[in-house]
Amino acid sequence: DARVFADLPLPLDALRAIDAEFDLRIDRVKFANASPLGPLWVQAQLVDGRLKAEPMQLGSPESGFLRASASVDAAQAAWALRAQAQGLDLGLMLARLGHSGVVSGGQTAFAVQVRGRGKTLHALLGTLEGQARLEIGPLRVHNMAIALNRGLIAGIVDSISLIIDDPLG
Repeated sequence: DARVFADLPLPLDALRAIDAEFDLRIDRVKFANASPLGPLWVQAQLVDGRLKAEPMQLGSPESGFLRASASVDAAQAAWALRAQAQGLDLGLMLARLGHSGVVSGGQTAFAVQVRGRGKTLHALLGTLEGQARLEIGPLRVHNMAIALNRGLIAGIVDSISLIIDDPLG
């Protein structure tokens, strides 16, 4: 199979198995070699196969906040995600993910709203639709070479993908 995304089944049946409500608060979240992020706060309810997680929040006044909400309806195989962030320092976030010194500055804001349907990862990703907005303020790029013979935009995209391809290490 030459698909980019595997046809993995999503755990919709598990959502029908229980009803639950929780309030999760974690002081620090650490991924691989990255600096800790936090605090993380998630409130969620799962009733009759419908999961609603709202609010979800990660961050602090010093590093900026990521706020999100998500819902899943197991009966309809319907998924929705809304996320927004403001006041994120792109240079600081890249440094926390192990890429220090790449950029400095870059006050960042973004908003994403997507929805889709699917019982497998491949089906869900194939139906995703929505909107995204990204704003990056003034920044300075350090020590990064871009091959101009391939085109400036292609070089920038390749350089960014090197930064985010493996955020966990």
